[in-house]
Amino acid sequence: MSSNKGYPPPPETTPPPPTPLRIGVVDSGIWPESPSFNDAGMSEIPARWKGSCQEGDGFNSSLCNKKLIGVKYFNEGVRAANHGVIISPNSAREISGHDTHVASTAAGNYIDGVSFFDGWSSAGVVKFMEFLNLK
Repeated sequence: MSSNKGYPPPPETTPPPPTPLRIGVVDSGIWPESPSFNDAGMSEIPARWKGSCQEGDGFNSSLCNKKLIGVKYFNEGVRAANHGVIISPNSAREISGHDTHVASTAAGNYIDGVSFFDGWSSAGVVKFMEFLNLK
């Protein structure tokens, strides 16, 4: 049995698939600066992509990249139904860490030295997956 408690180590190099997989994560927002969303090795965003990186409090469009290809937040219904409600932050930025954890589990890049098992890299299910975050 290896030092990884029976789990194989991550591959040294994983070539990107010919067509990247894409998912949408609907949750409480995203912390785009997480190393899990580093776009190193990612292919260019297809020209046919019509999404956007919606700006808001503490979140500007430059935070999206070839890994996190878009964000959008939906709060107008809450604001219309609850006059005077304060939504903070009023953007796709999260504050709990939950969605960043969920999104990185599905689509995060490898992060050396982060592991449940000693010496193992942390990564999402599909390293070269692009994703869109919806809050």
